[in-house]
Amino acid sequence: ARLGRAVVLAELGDTNQAIAELEAQPAGRVEKHAPWWVARARVAQLSGDRETARHALTVALSLTADPAVRAFLQDQRDRIDAASGPLPSAQ
Repeated sequence: ARLGRAVVLAELGDTNQAIAELEAQPAGRVEKHAPWWVARARVAQLSGDRETARHALTVALSLTADPAVRAFLQDQRDRIDAASGPLPSAQ
């Protein structure tokens, strides 16, 4: 629930609170939890932090074996790499 709440807060423009929600999670619980890294990537993307978004997607990719999920995450990372202006949405 906290991951979803963090993403919703970021989507509504409160990226600072969203980051705080994510960072409140114990590191040992989330370091190998791909959904946390995906949420972190989205929040970073919405805050304009391209480097953190890319890193979070790279970690999520390393934790995911599902080909469809990997393809989606790779596409999101490629979009970040290709963006020169504002970061693209995850649509």
